[in-house]
Amino acid sequence: MKIRKKRNLGISRNNPNYSRDYNRIYRKTLRGKVAQARANRKLTCDRYGITIDEYKKLFSVPFCRICGKKRTEKHRLHIDHCHETDKIRGILCKGCNQGLGKFKDNPELLKKAVAYLTTEHRYATVENKQGGENQCQ
Repeated sequence: MKIRKKRNLGISRNNPNYSRDYNRIYRKTLRGKVAQARANRKLTCDRYGITIDEYKKLFSVPFCRICGKKRTEKHRLHIDHCHETDKIRGILCKGCNQGLGKFKDNPELLKKAVAYLTTEHRYATVENKQGGENQCQ
């Protein structure tokens, strides 16, 4: 979408939402998307205290370090960091990053979860919500 002159966008300077409306249209253009990506990259570098070159090297890995899911247009990768030190650990997919967060980045909790998942569970018959019976094995 090519951005047109402001007066041709149907946005009046008398409109109290002029800037918001103009910026919304601008962000849909290629130029606006590039500017937004550059601004996001700078904010990320400032937050974690890294250089642009370190940022590019970090994102040169095209897959999640845990599950191996590849980065695509729909599936972005996220920076995983220690919440105590803000030190970057690596790049993860959304699911793996949130999973670590749910376990509060605690290795002991993760070990217990692995032990739980690898233990064979044999329970008595359990009745489900529909009134039928299920067996957990």
